[in-house]
Amino acid sequence: MSESYDVIVIGGGPGGSTVGTMLARAGHRVLILERSRFPRFHIGESISVYGMEHFRRLGVMEELKSLPFIKKRGIEFALPSGPRKSYFPIEESEDPGKRPWTFQMTRQRLDEILLKNARRNGAEVLEGQKVLQVLFDRDRAIGVEFRESRESNSPVRTALGRWIIDASGQAAILNRQMGGNCYNDVLLQDKIAVFCHMKGDLGFENENDDELNFKLCIHENGKDWAWFIPVEQDLVSLGIVLSRDSVKERKNKNLSEMFFESAEGIPALREFLEEPTLEQVGKFRGVNDYSYRSRQYFGPGWVLVGDCAGFIDPLFSTGIQITFNSAFKLADLLDGVLKSEREDLSSLREYEKTLDRYYRVGSTLTYLFYLSGMNPANFEDAKYIWTHIDWAGWRYKARFLWRVLKLWTVPSKRVKHWGEEVLFGNASPDNLIADMFFLLSQNYDEVNEERVRRAGDRQKFVELET
Repeated sequence: MSESYDVIVIGGGPGGSTVGTMLARAGHRVLILERSRFPRFHIGESISVYGMEHFRRLGVMEELKSLPFIKKRGIEFALPSGPRKSYFPIEESEDPGKRPWTFQMTRQRLDEILLKNARRNGAEVLEGQKVLQVLFDRDRAIGVEFRESRESNSPVRTALGRWIIDASGQAAILNRQMGGNCYNDVLLQDKIAVFCHMKGDLGFENENDDELNFKLCIHENGKDWAWFIPVEQDLVSLGIVLSRDSVKERKNKNLSEMFFESAEGIPALREFLEEPTLEQVGKFRGVNDYSYRSRQYFGPGWVLVGDCAGFIDPLFSTGIQITFNSAFKLADLLDGVLKSEREDLSSLREYEKTLDRYYRVGSTLTYLFYLSGMNPANFEDAKYIWTHIDWAGWRYKARFLWRVLKLWTVPSKRVKHWGEEVLFGNASPDNLIADMFFLLSQNYDEVNEERVRRAGDRQKFVELET
């Protein structure tokens, strides 16, 4: 006999655990189905300072502080010509006289804490459960079929729900089942990421208030880059993102060879890899063509949240921030829908609009940085950007210039704050800089109209292993 829930959440990562926690706390009966058994490996260890408020709302701040972590205070652009630093906004500091910071820790630890918190708040959590399909009655999602992940012959179970939230990450259960709803981002295609963890006598510490432990290391070719994210005192997450041309140059190489050969052209990473105590933890992994988004984020009885809804090239590491922002907004809006006597989906259109803005702004920010040759000086040069943008026509140019004129009327302190919001993935609704990036996204949709229209359905997430 099938059990019934108010909400069934597919996936127990940050998006699923957050929305599950908040809806259970609001009094709804919530089931979370997670394919893995935590803890499990996951890449994506960098969090924005704006995530600290989310941890406080979830009630996990003190628990996270008790775990091994490294403080992130901003981002360092490790350029071939030397470092350039960008700190989190000082207004976000809780300790007067100290720079604001957030956690850098392994996702194994973070995700396990968040999922346990969902269970403590009343959600029913089942780990090691593979969702086979979402059940529909005509066009409305009404439940799921699932079974034990590791037992292919285990009995299939059914759970029914008023709402199905897909938070399955790159597995994208609903998008794969429905077809035609998820497509590769035409601006950020043709990238491959190769990554692993390494440990050694590294001595990362949290006491130096000026130290930026998150580094974006730029390749000498101005196209490729690496992330450098210490997550414990002796453990670091390393990854290299390569253009398709760079991969073709190494077409017969395995992931390990690709990583170390590419690192030779990234001075900051090359120097770090000379550390004699370094040793690899686990295997090299890789993913390709990982930037995508959905055409529709909700429908009758179903809604997408987190990486299954979309993913932006990790250049500025805004993925978890966008997931948290959207998960909290979804929980607030869906709580109202569930408590309403007459179902009104207009509030979820607000969710869709907000999520689409996050993806468009982040995607355009990332694309323009690639367009600048990954040089912050070019990126901040309005003339350089203006002349390198492919414009769909004077209509977009005029609208863009109008926003520039409006920006000149705003106090410089406010403009700086808006820029920091965009950089760290937390643009507020009144952010004029975000509005400019959103407009450029629409411009590029028109420039690439045929490519966008013909963008193939993304049915497969390709993970590569050595």
